[in-house]
Amino acid sequence: MKSGELLRFYRTYLGFTQKEVAERYGVTERTYRRWENSVTQPGHDDIKGVIEGVFGITVESAIEAYKYVEHQTVAA
Repeated sequence: MKSGELLRFYRTYLGFTQKEVAERYGVTERTYRRWENSVTQPGHDDIKGVIEGVFGITVESAIEAYKYVEHQTVAA
């Protein structure tokens, strides 16, 4: 799993636009878009900041839920 996939999964699940997440976290929309598209890799602190600060969940919970949903999708 790439960090961009995790960010996109939760952003779309929660109904945020890329612009909204970028503004809430304090980066440009271009920077956030590049993270989601895996053009650049966000640092650990940025991943944690977006997931915990903007999405309101722990990184560990986010990863576990993503893996669960991914597994369910593959199994279906």
